[in-house]
Order: sequence, then C-alpha cells, then structure tokens
Amino acid sequence: MKKVSFVFVIIISLALLCIIFLHNVFPKAKPIILPEINNIKSIEIIIDNENKNYSDKKIIKNMLSALNSAKPTRSQSISEVPIGNYIRIDIVLSNGTTTFFIYEKNNKYFMELPYTGIYSINKSTYDLIKSYIK
Repeated sequence: MKKVSFVFVIIISLALLCIIFLHNVFPKAKPIILPEINNIKSIEIIIDNENKNYSDKKIIKNMLSALNSAKPTRSQSISEVPIGNYIRIDIVLSNGTTTFFIYEKNNKYFMELPYTGIYSINKSTYDLIKSYIK
C-alpha cells in the first residue's frame, strides 16, 4: 500500500511540475486593454481595399463592447501583420493610433495586437465588425 501511495505522489508531483513549466514557457497574453471611448476620435475598419471610418460614439461603444470580450490565448504575436485574410481596425486617438487585426483561422476567430498578443473572439464579434464594412 505504501508503494502505491508513493508512486501516486510522484505522478501528481510530476504532473504539477509539467503544468507549472508549460504555464511559464507559454504564458497567456496579458488581458486586453482598449482605449476609453472618450479618448477615441474615430475607428477605421479596413478589409482589402475597402475602408469605412466611424466617429459616432454609439457605434464605437458597440464595437469596443464586443471587442472587450476577447480572451487571451497562449499564442504570441510575432509580426506587425498576420498572414492571410484579415480585417484591420485602427482606433484613432488624439495622440496616435492603435491598430489590431481580426481574422478567422481553422473555424476559430481571433483578434491580434501586433507584438502584444493574440486573443480569441466569438463568431458574433467577428460578424459584427465585418458588418460595419458593408
């Protein structure tokens, strides 16, 4: 009985060490922090060669609300622009622009902040942003 308990303790300890190791090697992206609505002059959405600019605070609030639901992933953003098809979103502030991208990959939806992190979003958020370009 003591051997079984000892082996069980060893297995649990190794599992915990593996979890801690993986968590430190592949950390989740930091929680997303979008600009305050009062600091935003406009939001520009760009798909291919089409772009639309919105300065209506109600539309901006709807977009930010949807994007705030993004969940951090363990994937890292290692480039300025993702590969493949994407929707570019520029949030124009009084002191600069924040750019990020949303895209579909393997039937999952993501939002990527260059060199910051990749976040998962749901299909309804993706569809909402895409609807603003039409």
